[in-house]
Amino acid sequence: MAEICATGSTADYQSYIPRRFSTPSTPTSTTPSASSTPAPSPTQASTPPNLQMSQKAPAPGTPMAHNPEPTTTVEGSDTNLPTTPNASPSFTKISSLIAKENTILFSTSGRLARYVQGRIRQCLLSGNGCYLLIKGVSPDKMELIDRALERLQIARQARCTYDALLRCLIIRLMPNAPHQNTGGGFFFKIQSKVAALPGHSDLSYFTVGSTRFPGKPKGKEGDQGLKPSSRRNANDWPSLMVEVGDSQTLKLLQADAEWWLLESSRQTKMVIIINIEKHPHSIRIECWEMIPDPNKRGTRTRTPKIPGFIQFFDIDNSGDITHDPKFYDLTISYDHIFDDHSLIPKAASAPKGASAPKAPPDIIILHDELSAWALHMYSGFD
Repeated sequence: MAEICATGSTADYQSYIPRRFSTPSTPTSTTPSASSTPAPSPTQASTPPNLQMSQKAPAPGTPMAHNPEPTTTVEGSDTNLPTTPNASPSFTKISSLIAKENTILFSTSGRLARYVQGRIRQCLLSGNGCYLLIKGVSPDKMELIDRALERLQIARQARCTYDALLRCLIIRLMPNAPHQNTGGGFFFKIQSKVAALPGHSDLSYFTVGSTRFPGKPKGKEGDQGLKPSSRRNANDWPSLMVEVGDSQTLKLLQADAEWWLLESSRQTKMVIIINIEKHPHSIRIECWEMIPDPNKRGTRTRTPKIPGFIQFFDIDNSGDITHDPKFYDLTISYDHIFDDHSLIPKAASAPKGASAPKAPPDIIILHDELSAWALHMYSGFD
């Protein structure tokens, strides 16, 4: 398989060009826009060791003579990512939102790890995360990259998404405590609610952290997630994921949510994205799931669906919440976590010998709980 993502030259890998970005606008519809403001990297930083400024970057869309395979490009993409007929649309979309300045050509695992280490330092100074697109990464290099990140003790601060068909790797950097604490605190709240359901406990589910799903030819690491205890295999997809970012990576987080919902063959039922703004303090929560496609007509037996969100909660620095009128509380359907109803106790009023269980209960995080949780998180932001 030709390295179809390996456009440009090795000078691309030597470029380290910090850039200020504008903040994307908050979406008002249930589906994200195809276009996006590039991801942020607002703080200027010095060039990390072993990296040099390139003299001249290749123009977007420059064809490469060594690429024998016909490819197309993503229209409007900052990175001009080629794709193939079998390429993941979700991966291609995420790639198209990553700015050229955050796109590099793979050289060695050691150099890449040192580059990532330098970008993590920049993220710590700025308080923002960012996404990197690495082109020309063959499948056999992934284990070497993992080891190199582990050696520098930065693997926990990097989340990887890989597509072997494109030979491209996306690394999401979320290195600071507010992001980790916010995601961890919210995920713990979900765990507590699930364990408190009648007939359930903390043995009713498995948690997944930065496990990579599902493996070749594609793979992705998330922040926090869980799956029912019936999914016992290590590579079984999570049913629910929580992803955390800042306001300047909102569009990329939304594209991440689409990846989980589509690439998992709908085994991931809900992705909750949490977007943090520090000045002034605010948190936006979006609950992504497969929703009816407003542009397609359904039939009696089938309703076309696409990734999107209906539930959203904007929590300001005083704890006041703006939300969809239909959802005062954050509601997670029981079936978005569990594959069957076997753990639900039988209805007490059911006829003798009947096996019908009660209706499945929803997992609900109350309006006031969301407000109190956000205010608690804000106290640790400064």
